[in-house]
Amino acid sequence: MNATSDSTTLPWRLLTAIAAAGALLGMALLMRGPDPEPVFQGQPLTTWLDRFNSTDAATHNQAVAALRALAPAAVARLTEDVLRPDPWFTRLARPIVAQFPGLQLNLDEAERRRIHAAAVLDELGPAAQAAVPALLLTVANPNRLVPPAILQRTLLDIGPAAAPPLIQALGDRPEAVRRFAVATLDALVENRGIDERDQQAALAPLLKVLRDRNADQRALAAGTLGRFGSRARPATPFLIAALSDPVLEARAQAAKAIGEITSAPDAAVPALMAALVDPSAAVREQVSLALGRFGPAARSAAPALASTLRDPNESVRVNAANALGRIGVADRPIVAALTAGLEDPEALVRASAAAALGKLGPPAVLAVADLIQSLADPDPEVRQSAAITLGKLGPAAASAVPALIARVREDQSPVRICAIQALGQIGPPAAAAVPALRAAQVNDFAGIGRYVRVALAQIHPSKRSKSAAVDFP
Repeated sequence: MNATSDSTTLPWRLLTAIAAAGALLGMALLMRGPDPEPVFQGQPLTTWLDRFNSTDAATHNQAVAALRALAPAAVARLTEDVLRPDPWFTRLARPIVAQFPGLQLNLDEAERRRIHAAAVLDELGPAAQAAVPALLLTVANPNRLVPPAILQRTLLDIGPAAAPPLIQALGDRPEAVRRFAVATLDALVENRGIDERDQQAALAPLLKVLRDRNADQRALAAGTLGRFGSRARPATPFLIAALSDPVLEARAQAAKAIGEITSAPDAAVPALMAALVDPSAAVREQVSLALGRFGPAARSAAPALASTLRDPNESVRVNAANALGRIGVADRPIVAALTAGLEDPEALVRASAAAALGKLGPPAVLAVADLIQSLADPDPEVRQSAAITLGKLGPAAASAVPALIARVREDQSPVRICAIQALGQIGPPAAAAVPALRAAQVNDFAGIGRYVRVALAQIHPSKRSKSAAVDFP
């Protein structure tokens, strides 16, 4: 009987002892009181958090400096505020208040504290790295709202340290969180950059987003991959597939990214060539730009780009001309197409065609007569590009000397300088320009004297002087 009684009462005695010990521990903690606040310059953390809101710039800046000095404790306190949910009555009242925009109720103290915390974390910058996971928990959380613009700005100011949590959030199930993470990571990569290790970690999640059902996210993912440059080489096949995306912005961003990565030309260049006839001008613009970035590796695209010089969109034609210059195919049909571009109705296209001809080398001599005509173009940028290209052709452009002399006398300083340099590059065949060059040297109101000295020395090499030994800028 006693044995049974002992076995029954033993657990109760144990529980009683545990409860008593817990009570004693609780009393000890109460007697000890809360942990003291960290102090900076004699003032506790709470004071500095209050002074952060001061309208006085000196006080505010002093508070920012203090909070940075107290960063670990400040970030911990601010993280608590970021995670502070709305009280139950605010959750109930918010949908009602939302129906009456003029109704002002004090229901959002917790939201104000969250926004204040985000603003302070923004000022702390990289020192607030530990708060990033908490900030991401507020995304699309109806009980922990922080305006997305404020939230994104805070994460951008925290900088590259925010990248790992954002990358992790790319796989988040709530679409709103994933969308925010993609947009913020893209902005972070564009404005601040992230390190190579984080870029590698982001590849697989971004490739998954590239197949997301949301078109905006697909476009952002493609754009972000392009910003990684050559480190995103594994993404090229997926971006090539994205050139067939049903949404034009996703196709345009995919084309842009392929050009920025410039990998696998054997696969990428044919795919881009096919996309030169995309129904969207925005896509064709990015495709022609991307082909130019491949340079000589895109030789096979030169005929298609030459045809694109007749595209109805000005930006597409400009990019096509620039691409032909970078690719460098100097076949007669390419020279002819660029020469025709000198008569384009848009000045920027004409200037781009003239500049592209200058990159093709000696075969561009076929365009000398047309380039001479371009020296009289009403647009100064076209005249400047024509002068530069004629100079690159050297003595082969001797027939341009009279027209270049006329440009030496014009009012536009950049055009005058390019004409002077071109005459020097033509060399002795430009001897007829010497009087005009000397006159320009005497009337050196535009600071062109040093260019004239170089040109004269090139035209008369035997009379080269020490003062003529000046490099072109």
